[in-house]
Amino acid sequence: MLAVAGACFLMQGMAVIRSVRPADKATAVGASLATVALLSFVVGQLIYMLISHQTCAYSSHGACLLHTPTLWVACATSAGLAVMAAIASLVASRMPTDVVEPTTIL
Repeated sequence: MLAVAGACFLMQGMAVIRSVRPADKATAVGASLATVALLSFVVGQLIYMLISHQTCAYSSHGACLLHTPTLWVACATSAGLAVMAAIASLVASRMPTDVVEPTTIL
């Protein structure tokens, strides 16, 4: 799983670097990492909390002590999110980058 996660970070980083102008590469990498962190730690946390709440079979004092056997939903959600990230990276890497930039030479 660590190798797959590392390959995904590399793929997304290369897609970001290839899809922006040379002057905007640093800003694009920072913005993409901020977006990934925001989606992972806020939206992702909420999605998996919802899955945990929906699959809880027995809870005590607000903590789930036993999940139902249908916990495969978490695996399917993870796979779906990974596929969506791969598609977005592929589309971003295939976008044309031939933008004519104005020169600053006087």
